[in-house]
Amino acid sequence: MMLATLLLMLSHPAGDACAQQPGAGRIPPTTLSPSARVSLVTVLPGDLAWNLFGHCALRIHDPTYAFDASYNYGTFTFDEDFLASFVYGELDYFLSVYPFELLMADARLEQRSVVEQSLDLDADQRQALYLALMTNARPENRTYRYKFLDDNCSTRLGGILRAALGDDLTMPRGPRSESTFREVIDPLLVPHPWYDLGINLVLGSQLDEVAALDERWFMPGQFRDDIGRAVLAGRALVIGTETLYDSGRPDASARTAWPYPVIGAVIALLWLFVSARRARAGMRPSARFDALFLALCGLVGLILVLFWFATLHRVTVNNWNVLWAAPTHLFVAPLVWRRVQPGWLRIYLIVAGAAMLMAWIGGMTFLPQPLPHLTQLLVPWFACRLLLRGFSPDQA
Repeated sequence: MMLATLLLMLSHPAGDACAQQPGAGRIPPTTLSPSARVSLVTVLPGDLAWNLFGHCALRIHDPTYAFDASYNYGTFTFDEDFLASFVYGELDYFLSVYPFELLMADARLEQRSVVEQSLDLDADQRQALYLALMTNARPENRTYRYKFLDDNCSTRLGGILRAALGDDLTMPRGPRSESTFREVIDPLLVPHPWYDLGINLVLGSQLDEVAALDERWFMPGQFRDDIGRAVLAGRALVIGTETLYDSGRPDASARTAWPYPVIGAVIALLWLFVSARRARAGMRPSARFDALFLALCGLVGLILVLFWFATLHRVTVNNWNVLWAAPTHLFVAPLVWRRVQPGWLRIYLIVAGAAMLMAWIGGMTFLPQPLPHLTQLLVPWFACRLLLRGFSPDQA
């Protein structure tokens, strides 16, 4: 479940990838007519793993030639090599060109709002951008190596706008923002706790670096907002914004997050109170339950370590979640299950429990990487169980 969620989330972080590249419906004109216009189209987030973060594309509409196409950098080929390529960090995306009506049809089918920002370009600027897009769409140019934070469908749009419009384009840059990459992502994950668990569990502390303004363009919503503040040759780049389709879906970032650390602390304290009463009655915590939970944590840790050291992904390295999800838990779990008591087992359980508490408290204070929300409920509780078992000779 966790690995599948991660694969879906990371393979569609800022776009709706297609398994094919349909034609634009009309032969692309060589030169745009004076009636042509260019716009940035943003499809707002949905509720499925592959569309939680939204999507954006450039639209070229030339009524003189009946040409209306979407230029989408968020396309990949879903074949037998997809899973292996993604897991290892060698997934390629490409620029596709297809009728704009197909983009709208998909958005309506998925009940996702569509916002269009018309760009104030003169004839030469429109033609320069159009030729740059057509050059990028050639088979020898269209493919690029996808990277979650650095190179995806929305960052590519920022790059091609800068390349085509040159020094006339001034995008908002300014000082580094106050938000980290994780803080940019998290508001859209509030209504989806399981997706939040998957992506925040496997992505490492690079996600907790402060993001410069243009580094936030990996999120389509951030790129849309910054395009709205861009300046072209002394004038506003965006001359009009229109909602092409309103799904009525509430804004995910406006929903209130649960106070997970507080709830986790309450759960741990209540369990300690109940355990003290059960201990006076001669009842002990279940060793087999602790063994199963320890094995689960170890399995999670093994996956984290493999993504850290055995793949090309940069965003999965330096993952502080291994403090509580250590792969060594897999080897200790059978000893707890069978109540085997080597001399080092109690020490291991005490250290493991202390590390879990450090990860929980540190994620709220001194560590750069917070725990995923759902683990903030369970980690302090399980840490107390391990500490109790480690400090009680007859519990190990």
